[in-house]
Amino acid sequence: MTCNYANKILPAIHSRIQTLHFDSLDYSDYSVRVGEILVKENIKFDIEVLEYFISSSYPDLRKCIGLVQQYSTSGELKIPSESISSDSDYLIDMVRLFKEGKVSEARKIVVSQTTPEEYEQVFRYLYENLEMFGSSDEIQNDAILVIAKGLRNHTLSADPEINLAATFIELSNIGK
Repeated sequence: MTCNYANKILPAIHSRIQTLHFDSLDYSDYSVRVGEILVKENIKFDIEVLEYFISSSYPDLRKCIGLVQQYSTSGELKIPSESISSDSDYLIDMVRLFKEGKVSEARKIVVSQTTPEEYEQVFRYLYENLEMFGSSDEIQNDAILVIAKGLRNHTLSADPEINLAATFIELSNIGK
């Protein structure tokens, strides 16, 4: 049996199985591994283009490898055009819009691309990209508290989209 969230497995089941925990790679090891694969496969790439794929898929290495494979069929890694949409492009757009102060548009992108079952991954992505809310420890700590509150409310909320929208609004008010 495998799972991504061991805390969601009933304690009675936990007592009957052996638990193995795999930590995700840190960002630099993750980046190096994707780069090694590209070099080994003789794929031409720019660091900026590689960073685009890494930032959109970290910490999911399998997803990154799949995206890199999808966008390097010509022997060169290329950023997808506007007309091509991958599973994680919307997260990059969300970060960009959030940084531009366009919180409503960022929320609309997320809810149009994500199923309610995937909202927890959005909360994780927000947590892993705290720098989009500000560079100071105080602002990032405030963001962590808002993200944690949103994640807690996610399990209690009758409408996950409304909860996510509320979390975005709270995050946009940090530091104001």
